[in-house]
Amino acid sequence: MMQMDGSIAESNREEARRAKEIAVEKYKAGDLSGAKEYAVKAKDLDPQLCGLLRLNAVLDVRTAFAKKINGELTDWYAVLAVDPTADLETIKSGFKKLALDILFDRDESVGSIVEAQEILADAWKFIENVKSSYDSSRQMNIFVQDTRKNGGRCDRREISPTMIKRALAEKARNTIKLSLERSISASQHYNVGVADDAEDINPLEYNMVQENDFYNFDKDRAEASFGENEVWAAYGYDDMPRFYALVHSVVSQEPFKLRISWLDITNDDEPATKKWVGSGFSKTSGRFAIREHINTVDPKVFSHRLKWTKDAEGFIHIYPAKGDVWAIYKNWSTSWAENGYDEEECSEFEIVEVVEDFDEEIGLMVLPLMKVPGFKAVFRRDSNPFAFSIKELLMFSHQVVYHRLTGQEGENVPEDCLELDPAALSGKLLGLLTLDELLTDDEMSE
Repeated sequence: MMQMDGSIAESNREEARRAKEIAVEKYKAGDLSGAKEYAVKAKDLDPQLCGLLRLNAVLDVRTAFAKKINGELTDWYAVLAVDPTADLETIKSGFKKLALDILFDRDESVGSIVEAQEILADAWKFIENVKSSYDSSRQMNIFVQDTRKNGGRCDRREISPTMIKRALAEKARNTIKLSLERSISASQHYNVGVADDAEDINPLEYNMVQENDFYNFDKDRAEASFGENEVWAAYGYDDMPRFYALVHSVVSQEPFKLRISWLDITNDDEPATKKWVGSGFSKTSGRFAIREHINTVDPKVFSHRLKWTKDAEGFIHIYPAKGDVWAIYKNWSTSWAENGYDEEECSEFEIVEVVEDFDEEIGLMVLPLMKVPGFKAVFRRDSNPFAFSIKELLMFSHQVVYHRLTGQEGENVPEDCLELDPAALSGKLLGLLTLDELLTDDEMSE
């Protein structure tokens, strides 16, 4: 009986693989609906088949994008697979889920995923920035669409001339805004060089940075570096290692595949933390819940291991600890979560080294780190320590791994300094020029 069950399971897996191959062929041929039919069949037969999360997510995003409201307006909520009445925190969770399904269920046989990633990023950008005005435009287009379907009858709903005027104006303004953003999207990584293959540039994946002066940090996140029951930080769509994952095991070496669970904010966190996360920021210290298990095959999305503990209830605890180096928001304020924030301001950091573990009376004691001139990412300690209270830990943006220099690495190497991982540092900290600084006065005026 067990042998028969095993034969049936293997038969289902083989049929799922064939269905997936057909789905990929149809997707590459532009037949999205046909591809989705076979992708769903493959998932029903073998939900764990590598690449199905990516394939289904890509198909869902591109299908939703192709289907317009009233023949012209993109339904960004459908692209994100969320309820239009949901709050921003819920919508962002939907965006993250699709982004991570596409990003981490790595399967090259699926083909190009760049267009789906760009559509997904645009969807979240639209909803995050212009939700109110977009909702008005969307409502108007749904009204017109339904009126046409009903032969010109208004179906007992009314729409005012003012509403139409406002919605059309916002539509034009938003279209121009998105066009400008997409036209300069390539320049957002102007400070990190150019990939050999355009499809390797992934705004939802990981930072590509210049080589460091001395230590090769990439070797510490190579495939051989991963083990069971480790917590790793991963790069996200915001380019910094603020996503956390619990690595359960290494599933296979060729292709490299990990069994992981993403860590999420816990439901019982205090209001200030919930407001912080709900405003678009990442929680990088405290108590985390373990989410569903998935497989991933690309170690490049991960930055470094983290120190962690697990409590009796199964929650993961991560806090800045003695010996850690962290980036903190330079001009941090609790008002960011209440009144909005300037994106450029939130990308400015200071670097600190934790010199004592958290103490309820003293707080978390740190020393500032100052950049050493003439090097890309070498920092030295300052001499004036200061402390953070438990409530101020929200200003800790992300952990930065480092290598301690001995002075023997080469000529003129400073002793007792720290070389930081440049993949976790902003362009300003690395001393890279901004786009405005790269342009001449004549180019700026064009």
